[in-house]
Amino acid sequence: MTIDPVNRANQVSKIAQSASVQKNEAPPSKDLINISKDAKELAAIENYINTVKNSTDIRIDKVEQAKKNLESHYFKNGNLNSKILDIITQRILDSLG
Repeated sequence: MTIDPVNRANQVSKIAQSASVQKNEAPPSKDLINISKDAKELAAIENYINTVKNSTDIRIDKVEQAKKNLESHYFKNGNLNSKILDIITQRILDSLG
């Protein structure tokens, strides 16, 4: 029976140290996303809605005043003003030809 020398382990470690490891350096790939036209339109609409919801440009006092003006000019005692009713009737008749 033969016993191998102890230094064999050193030989293996020398080989491991001398062997060069080459990394596979492929160019990094780029991720792509395609967004449909419909999705872009929906995103734009949602943006508009959020803008309107967050806007403070509506003056409630002006809206209330406009409502009062309409009611006072177009309605009498809860009923449509007869002049306005006549105008609406005439326009309906004119549209029917």
